[in-house]
Amino acid sequence: FVQAGLRHDPDSKPLRTQYDGLKELKRRVESIDKQLKKGMALKTVDLLDEAYGALDALGEEFEGSRLEAYRATLYLRSCHAFSRVRRHELAKPACDAAVQQDEGVEAYAARAAALER
Repeated sequence: FVQAGLRHDPDSKPLRTQYDGLKELKRRVESIDKQLKKGMALKTVDLLDEAYGALDALGEEFEGSRLEAYRATLYLRSCHAFSRVRRHELAKPACDAAVQQDEGVEAYAARAAALER
């Protein structure tokens, strides 16, 4: 959506800011996924803090827009990361939030795995 707007008005500063913010958030989520695959959960927790900050900044830019898909993704990644570093008191709320945001099988499986540990 933002990219299409930039094609029609490449000089629009608000659209450029939103586009850059979305690209940065996407890069952060990809970095989180790489760290989780490597098994580096502590590094993932640090990256998640940065990603939540980027998401909150985007929320201000998009004024009432729905960034729920990214929020659900971050909750799910938080659930995995906190569970792996044995911070179960933080994993449970993240898992519950992931299930509320995205009622997919992956969210339920992550919550079950976190509660199991």
